[in-house]
Amino acid sequence: MKTFNKSLFNLLLLFSLFAATINSFAANINVSTDRNPVRLNESFRIVFETEGSISGNPDFSHLQTDFDILNQSQNSQINIINGQQRSIKKWVLTVMAKRTGHLVIPSIDFGQERTAPSSITVQEVQQTGQAESNLFLEVEVDPKNPYVQSEVIYTVRLLFAINIKNASLTDPKFKDGEGIVEKLGEDVQYKTQRDGKHFMVLERKYAIFPQESGDLILEPVMLEAQISKGRRSHSLFDDFFDTQAYIKRSRSKSITLKVKPIPASFKGRVWLPAKHLKLQENWSETPQLFKAGEPATRTLTLLAEGLTAGQLPELSLFPKTSLSKALKQYPDKAKLDEQGTSEGIISRREEKVAIIPSEGGSYTLPAIEVPWWNTKTHRIEIASLPARTIEVESAIEVESADIQPADNVASPPIPVQDKIESADPIKRPPEVVTNYGNWLNLILALGWLGTVIAWWLTNRRTTPKPVQNTPNDKTAIKRLKLACQSDDVKGAKEALIIWAKVHWQSHNNLKEINSLGEICQHCGDKPLQTEIQILNQLLYSQKTEIWQGSRLWEVFKTYKLPSENRVVVEGLVPLYQRGR
Repeated sequence: MKTFNKSLFNLLLLFSLFAATINSFAANINVSTDRNPVRLNESFRIVFETEGSISGNPDFSHLQTDFDILNQSQNSQINIINGQQRSIKKWVLTVMAKRTGHLVIPSIDFGQERTAPSSITVQEVQQTGQAESNLFLEVEVDPKNPYVQSEVIYTVRLLFAINIKNASLTDPKFKDGEGIVEKLGEDVQYKTQRDGKHFMVLERKYAIFPQESGDLILEPVMLEAQISKGRRSHSLFDDFFDTQAYIKRSRSKSITLKVKPIPASFKGRVWLPAKHLKLQENWSETPQLFKAGEPATRTLTLLAEGLTAGQLPELSLFPKTSLSKALKQYPDKAKLDEQGTSEGIISRREEKVAIIPSEGGSYTLPAIEVPWWNTKTHRIEIASLPARTIEVESAIEVESADIQPADNVASPPIPVQDKIESADPIKRPPEVVTNYGNWLNLILALGWLGTVIAWWLTNRRTTPKPVQNTPNDKTAIKRLKLACQSDDVKGAKEALIIWAKVHWQSHNNLKEINSLGEICQHCGDKPLQTEIQILNQLLYSQKTEIWQGSRLWEVFKTYKLPSENRVVVEGLVPLYQRGR
């Protein structure tokens, strides 16, 4: 009996583990609505979206407790990205709430998978007194008492119970004073009721930023549309000819905003009224140890909800202290971006700066603190990055660590037996070592003598040719200018190497120049060295970064060769006179 119970227990345990394994591979089902909140007697859409396979069809019967299902549709699509197949299915339900309040969209069964419950707010029907009309406008703002330069969501609704087309709607604007107005997202269409009458609704949203404090009046928006007595067209802006159509105009009410000034408690350098603001930091690499002379790119990103990209300030204004003189900064042009959503504007400012340590040591990047005003909590907050200490390895230490034997130096092979015996000098006869060295010296001497004789004979038979000045210098400068203007990293490198060979290798009997690092060793100009180092860093970086070639070209135009190395190619003016 005990054996039977133990077997039954093991069977149940295996079944539980199997069920858990199945659930771990269950598809993730997302639930969303096209807007929130909604009004009673207004239709809205609930979207169920799943990626991957599911074990069964959905059961929407639980929705009917608080919602009427007016329509239901299903669609699927398959995407192939990088050879990976991705299957997406959507169920779209058009529903209408049965009561007001915070209603729960219940968990829905998709076979063995279940969705997480979510909520939606249903408000009372708005009584406008205009329901007797077949076409009218509604407008509302949130908030009604904003701070100066903060975001206000302006919503306009066109309600119609007749056939219309060729509709045009004016944008909101201030009667007196100044303000910024930006449209948010796409228009939304749905059904609603006013005083028991059914209407179609076209809803449009704007983000408004008042630029002055005090009472500011938003003028009415104006609608002009053709009223069609025939069949309702599929689009509000359909322009098919209709002999029975006529023009009708409608206007909304005006709205007065009571705009509050900047609070006295805000002591920040830049006024930033936002719903949310965040500061982030990223590096091109994450080295434990920086190296002198090698650039590292630091990226600072400011993210904000409720502000335009133009309102986001330069982050260089906020560090408490300046950087050490040994850390050179080369900032890139800031990138600004913003996106309009149904909830408002989301903006982004990205600043990249190349930091190049000139010498080894320990340095501190100062903390960055950006004060901003939270328009939801009505208090000041700080978006910040803490101070960062970096350790820089000096150039001498780097060179010592990177020294490798030259490829052209021949080292005689040492027999394995000699290596083993050399560990014990008592057992190794001194005569063997002496004889080996003598033979080696003799072989090297004969090889050197043969090389000298071959060189002498070759030079006797060859008539020396005069060194001709070719137009490589002029060509290289033109190529470099074009590469800098088009931000071509590889083209700039090739042009610099050609130019360097003309100036140093061909005329000063230097070894062959094949790298940007060798150019830095000979140019002797710190600004030019720095720009060449940045170019060299980008060539071997695994991350994609945009190079600004204009900086290299500006430094190159002003560069002067040292007097002992200055070279003038026939027919070409000196380098320091070019680019004018």
